[in-house]
Amino acid sequence: VITGVHLSDGAIGFYGGDKAGNTFSYQGELIPRQFHGTGDLFAAVLSGSLAAGETLSAAAQKAAEFVRACVKNTAEVTPFGVEFETQLHRLWN
Repeated sequence: VITGVHLSDGAIGFYGGDKAGNTFSYQGELIPRQFHGTGDLFAAVLSGSLAAGETLSAAAQKAAEFVRACVKNTAEVTPFGVEFETQLHRLWN
């Protein structure tokens, strides 16, 4: 899964593929702010979702949507990253 992919103006997401040769992508609204640690957060949610039995494409989409929600709900850019704690409920099915 490659993150930070711009397939259209005003959007950002990912492009990926699995060992069976299936490809998938996801695009969402570009939020023009940058935070430290969002890649790590994406990787953590992706890994946890895979460990829980989700497919790679579903796990990547969940991770992207979670990171986007965290960015949207973080009031200001700081060197401490996004406020993810208030969004943890999104990870429970």
